[in-house]
Amino acid sequence: MRWGFRAFLEEDENVLRVFRRPILFSIPGFTIRALLWLGLVAAVWFFYPAYNQFNVSYIWQGLAVVGFVHTFAPMWKWYFNSLVMTNESLIIVDWPKLWERRSTRIDFHNLDEITVERNGVKSFMLNYGNLILGKINGGEMHSVKGIGRPTKTARIIEDYREWFLDKKNFTEESALKGLLSGLVQRHVGETGQPMREQRGSRYETTFDPNVLEVALQRSTPSSARSHPATAPQETRKKEFHKKNYDNMPDMEVEKDLDDTGGIDIDLDD
Repeated sequence: MRWGFRAFLEEDENVLRVFRRPILFSIPGFTIRALLWLGLVAAVWFFYPAYNQFNVSYIWQGLAVVGFVHTFAPMWKWYFNSLVMTNESLIIVDWPKLWERRSTRIDFHNLDEITVERNGVKSFMLNYGNLILGKINGGEMHSVKGIGRPTKTARIIEDYREWFLDKKNFTEESALKGLLSGLVQRHVGETGQPMREQRGSRYETTFDPNVLEVALQRSTPSSARSHPATAPQETRKKEFHKKNYDNMPDMEVEKDLDDTGGIDIDLDD
């Protein structure tokens, strides 16, 4: 039952779940008050013919209205004093009297942890307990007493909080991507698209294999450069350089210029 909580909600906020105390706690008070007020009204109505000249019918009718309100007061407190879960936050409603009400709001992004507290054998037998709500930014801990099925209630709230935070993060990430995309499009529209093939520019991202080939030719021995026609094709592309180091074995360095412009280096002992 979610009726009557509109005064505690903000704009575009909806009630998803309402968690209350077990109704069993309100039945004794309701029964006792109902018997007392019904007995009083019935007694006045029974003696009404004896005092007809005073027109006391208004008296027992007024007592009936007051008795009805007073009788259903425990049920009214059970209904409104609850923990309300909306699509944006948790609302703790405390309405002890007709003209006195309080509410505390805890947003899901500020909800830290939920502690379930049970005291006594009665709380285990009737399956109720206290929920202690902590906040990320610190401050006072909020306690909701006498909630029915507290473990299940805490699990429902935590599952929805996790889903809510994932949705919120995804929405913010999508909005950020849209903002960055709009800024890039605006920049390109105002300044134009950068020329990536332009040499010497900061937008240069391409690799020219001819530059590397010229550098390799400069490092080629003069004997190989003076007779390019007699040297085989494989000899021109592969060269072996042997270097000797003190107290170290010989090492061969193979440099290979592949078709894509990359360099393969093999170290052979």
